[in-house]
Amino acid sequence: MEEWPLMRSIRDGEEVRDEEFVYPLADGTGLLLRCNSSPVYDEEGRIVAGVLVAHDITEQKRAEEKLKRSEERFRLMVEGVRDYAIFMLDPNGHIESWNEGARRIKS
Repeated sequence: MEEWPLMRSIRDGEEVRDEEFVYPLADGTGLLLRCNSSPVYDEEGRIVAGVLVAHDITEQKRAEEKLKRSEERFRLMVEGVRDYAIFMLDPNGHIESWNEGARRIKS
């Protein structure tokens, strides 16, 4: 707990921005949180409290990992196709990459 963003803000006056950390749950799992925290000062400049804003990004991170795995499987599949030319285009229609079949046509 001592290294949690809010605790650091209260203890050290640190302002934390967009820090990700795992908040442990009682069942042994955890939530992945993106946090911002700041100390609150009194009139004499002493830290008297802290403010924390946390966003649960657990599902977002899971979705990003799933997408990465899907992209990697797709990349491996495309690279394995040698009898057909496959080009990958960006939204502007520029070629980003191509497979071995396309390389053979180019040569």
